[in-house]
Amino acid sequence: MPDPIWPATVSSAPLQGSYGEQFQSNLTKFQPDVGPPSVTRRSILKATRIECVFRMTQVELDDFLDWFHDDLEDGSLAFEWTNPIYGQALRYRFDPANPPRWEVAGFAGASGVVFHVRVAAFRLADATVTGDDGGGGANWILETGIWDDNNVWIDSALWIDGETEGDIDGPGWVLATGVWDDDETWADDENWLDA
Repeated sequence: MPDPIWPATVSSAPLQGSYGEQFQSNLTKFQPDVGPPSVTRRSILKATRIECVFRMTQVELDDFLDWFHDDLEDGSLAFEWTNPIYGQALRYRFDPANPPRWEVAGFAGASGVVFHVRVAAFRLADATVTGDDGGGGANWILETGIWDDNNVWIDSALWIDGETEGDIDGPGWVLATGVWDDDETWADDENWLDA
């Protein structure tokens, strides 16, 4: 099912000077028993948090809130919004720690109250990248997990706080980031092409 799109009845241009972006940390740190901590990149996909303010009339605010509660299930689903900086539709999900909030900004004659609506959202990285499968390219899906001693892939969905539910005391467990291509062949991120 495609992501819901920012409602056409609601202003999609943030107020000038209100838009900001910040990369989220993409590093993971491991402290060995001896020596300095090991720091590695978590993923080639980077999360970016945006904040901005929209000017909305009462009708626009009502439409926005209906869309937020009904179409996005209170902000739990991703949506598409045409970012004014990049000029293209990108995927976002509202920051659950900072749901949209609004305050009265003034009055606009016949249209009534005008609101400033503050939103914070994460720009979601596209997890589908194009790679060379020898046949002109394939759609690959990002997965993160580990290979066990028997060369069996353990998906990160089974992990709890960076550990797996199973026994990983044996040697040879390797953290890997890569993709399964259309032929179910594993390719690590070193073989990826820029998307």
